[in-house]
Amino acid sequence: MADVLPLMLNEQTGDLTEMTASQKAAIRGWAGELYRANPSVIVTQGPVTGSSSIGTLYDGYYTYGLYSVSNTSFSSNPPNPRYYTNIWVPLHQSFASLNPPQAGSTTYPVYYLNNQLRSMTYQDMIDTFIFKALDNVRGIVYKVHSGTTLSGYTKSGGTVFIDTYADTAAYADSNLVPPYTGVNRINTGKTWYFFKGNASFSGRTLYTPAVIDGSGNPKAQNPSTWETILSELCRYAAVNTTGCRIRYNWNGTGVSCGVVSDSSLSPLGVLTKNRQVNDNYYAQDFPSGTVQVTGTYTLRANIT
Repeated sequence: MADVLPLMLNEQTGDLTEMTASQKAAIRGWAGELYRANPSVIVTQGPVTGSSSIGTLYDGYYTYGLYSVSNTSFSSNPPNPRYYTNIWVPLHQSFASLNPPQAGSTTYPVYYLNNQLRSMTYQDMIDTFIFKALDNVRGIVYKVHSGTTLSGYTKSGGTVFIDTYADTAAYADSNLVPPYTGVNRINTGKTWYFFKGNASFSGRTLYTPAVIDGSGNPKAQNPSTWETILSELCRYAAVNTTGCRIRYNWNGTGVSCGVVSDSSLSPLGVLTKNRQVNDNYYAQDFPSGTVQVTGTYTLRANIT
């Protein structure tokens, strides 16, 4: 159980040679793209059967405070602007139900051990190809992005998050006076969307290893069979194999798949407006200040 040196067969000469580091890396790259094309850890916008939420996002904004009224004078300390929160639970993950790969002696590549040919085991395949293939692509299977297009990706589903914050210009308008009980005046900032990566094999080479045939002789693996093996191993390992399991989260551990940001007024300023209507003295606080990013949520792909 190790990162071994698989063999390749020169079918013209019959010679067996060990794969180079670059050839092994090329196979990992191909396997990673196969996984991107058909991932087994499935992230969706909204729940599906058997899925669970990745986490909750909060979009906060300030709105006007409740007004104070007196029949003698304006209050010097009306209630502060209130803070509202929009709750987003945008992404869910589920896992494909897969049978363990069935490998015989003619399935996996061969390598030399003590000058004898030996077929790789499942763990050898994990250590040599699959873990690194998954580790290389886990951050580019899915993305969140503040735009409706993203090169190399296809938009999947709808909105992940909308950033909102107080419309201070509206609250400062001289025509907006106490006692105000109308709609919250908010501005909309960036909107984030969910994307799935497009697999790309352009510029890549799939090297095929040697395997043992039914008679115990080395032969070159069929490229289509080799692709199927790599894809099945990646899909099974990403769900089930300790050390290869891909799991998504917000603000946890793992590589970044995009960052969502929440903006608000920071520091919060207060604009107090007074208005007399007959014997009623109204005082009311409205939010003011500078819009700043006050929180971020990073979608992460962790390996466990």
